[in-house]
Amino acid sequence: MKLFRIAWNLLDKKQKSVFLILIIFSIFQTILEMIGIAAAIPFVTFLLQPEKLSEMTLISNFEIFNKIEITEQLLLYLCLAFF
Repeated sequence: MKLFRIAWNLLDKKQKSVFLILIIFSIFQTILEMIGIAAAIPFVTFLLQPEKLSEMTLISNFEIFNKIEITEQLLLYLCLAFF
């Protein structure tokens, strides 16, 4: 911690603000990365076994997925949205 304070005191005001912005963006990027990794499991499940998608508790809570019929067009839209 002492070493960090020494390095922090060497920075001027502009460099400190840039450093804090970089930290905020890094945290935001990490959150988006976790969401992207978590989205891969339902997507692969949908590709391989579309009927299993309705059994996932998180996805089955959305009414829209209960009303949609699994079609090739829906598959295309989901692939485009995922990538």
